[in-house]
Amino acid sequence: TQTLRVVREAAQMKTLWRTLCAAVFDFCLMLDLADYRVVLAWGDEGVFEESLVGQPFFQFVDREDCRKVLTKTSQMAACPTVSEVGITFLRAYGSSQFRLPSTCVILGCQGDPSVCMLGARFSRRLSNKFKALSPDFLRGMSGQLQTFKHAVKRDG
Repeated sequence: TQTLRVVREAAQMKTLWRTLCAAVFDFCLMLDLADYRVVLAWGDEGVFEESLVGQPFFQFVDREDCRKVLTKTSQMAACPTVSEVGITFLRAYGSSQFRLPSTCVILGCQGDPSVCMLGARFSRRLSNKFKALSPDFLRGMSGQLQTFKHAVKRDG
């Protein structure tokens, strides 16, 4: 039926979106702009070795970069846009703290100015530990793209 097809296509698009984000960014976060808490996260545990969901975003950001984030996100409240900003994330490891320089894309939400999406990619590859696109992952992504193309051709 039409409804089932729409649900299937939405699920495929969600999978493709997540796959694209995983290929482009080292991790992605959805932030609540009222208190700058992480609402949703993808790939965060591979970088920080813990889930950032529910945690204050700025506890993982270098103090000097907090103002840049505040400026970019406050501009988005007035007019949702896409911005790019350099952010250095902090990652604790035992008694040490590592600085992870990154380039972030911040996307404001037109329907809900109280949240934004943030995708982070490291300025230089820190380690294959953080980002390893395995052959199985790439095969799965390719298969999903083929399925989507066939669905578009068939319906299109």
